[in-house]
Amino acid sequence: MQGERDEVRPFVWPAWWPDEVDRGHLAMWTTRAVEAEHNIAWGPRAVIDAEGQMLGHAGFHLPPRPIEGALDDPTFVGRRDPVAGGVVELGYTIFPVHRHRGFATEAVRALVTWAEGTGEVGAVLAAVASDNTPSVRVLERVGGFMEIGTCRSDDGDPEVVYRRDLPGETRGRSRHPSVR
Repeated sequence: MQGERDEVRPFVWPAWWPDEVDRGHLAMWTTRAVEAEHNIAWGPRAVIDAEGQMLGHAGFHLPPRPIEGALDDPTFVGRRDPVAGGVVELGYTIFPVHRHRGFATEAVRALVTWAEGTGEVGAVLAAVASDNTPSVRVLERVGGFMEIGTCRSDDGDPEVVYRRDLPGETRGRSRHPSVR
């Protein structure tokens, strides 16, 4: 069959995926992965169900960096309180047919836990479109996220920026939990 590869896929993704947006994201992350191995751990992950079907994807925009770099967006207006440790911004997408079943909440909770376990992260950020109530509810269910400001997306749409500080006793350890 045309387009099939001989390799075994670790999970099954929809025939239509990646779409145009995700093709761009995958190209960007492929470049980042080649640039530095450390970037691989902080890149996107597939969200899959127990049967190995891809439901969406989630991950971090970049590896941990200082708060000044994480909020280095000329459109950001808000609090830039100091952080002991690096800062990461998470992003997540659940495909429409799988939404409203708790998968995004589970993915965000897993990402926050993983970031905390690395010992490199002092705070997690999330920028959510101002009209994306379901994503705000995800952050509320995960807990600990507080609104710290606003910014504009790459497309110029208004977003609300949320921050969750992680417990200080985990920072300073130099370990990476396994990446799946």
